[in-house]
Parts: sequence; structure tokens; C-alpha cells
Amino acid sequence: LEIEGDSVIWIDHENRRTTFPLPTSERPAIHNSLSRAAIYLGDEPEELILAQAGEKSRFFHFRAGRLTAISDAYGNRLTVQRDISDRIKRLDNGAGRSLLLRYDRSHLLAIDYQRFQPADTLEDAWRTEQTLVAYR
Repeated sequence: LEIEGDSVIWIDHENRRTTFPLPTSERPAIHNSLSRAAIYLGDEPEELILAQAGEKSRFFHFRAGRLTAISDAYGNRLTVQRDISDRIKRLDNGAGRSLLLRYDRSHLLAIDYQRFQPADTLEDAWRTEQTLVAYR
């Protein structure tokens, strides 16, 4: 999601660009019938939510142009956690399961399936159950 002045540009998974006016409290929801998408203000401060129409509609939550979560109409939610380099580090389902993305500098090394078990620190609480995929 790119924010340029009073406009928001959504680049979807097929690299299509859709431009919306930036939602405001006076106009909190904006629909684009050509792209079958909508953008609106979220519940959190400075949160924008983008929704695309379809059989399995998803809601993409952004703050400052960065993806923070993906949710659906049934209340399921994946929270996106980032590392100090602003790369996606973990996708957390909020029910004790997550995917950890491991990097070597700018290269993705592996994706691990993790389970949450209470521990002294949050980082120690996530235990890797298995490596789902590894890259060279």
C-alpha cells in the first residue's frame, strides 16, 4: 500500500494498481466498482483496511502503508510481525500457532511452523515444531 498525499495506491497480488482517495472521518469508506475493492478507516488509530470482493473475501489491515494483519469475515486473523529490518518475521494466528520466516541478510532461508508455550520471554515461548520449507 502506498500513500501519496491524499491518495492511496493498492498493488494487489497480480500487480494491478488501484488508486483510492485517502479515507477520512468525513468519508470513512470508499468503494471502487471497477476493481471490486473498498478501503476504509479501521478501529485502530491510522489503520486502513482494504477489502476485495470475492467468494473468499479477505481484509488487509495497514498502518503507515505496512501490512499489519489479514482477516476474514469469520473473525479469523493473522497478525504480521516484523523484524528490525522491517521484513515479515512471523504470521501469528492468535491461537498459539505461527509461521516464522528466517532470513540470512536479505535472503529468505526457511519457514518454520511454531507453537506457543508459555516461557520467560516471548521469543522463548515460540517453539519450532517443524521446518516447512528451506531454501539454499
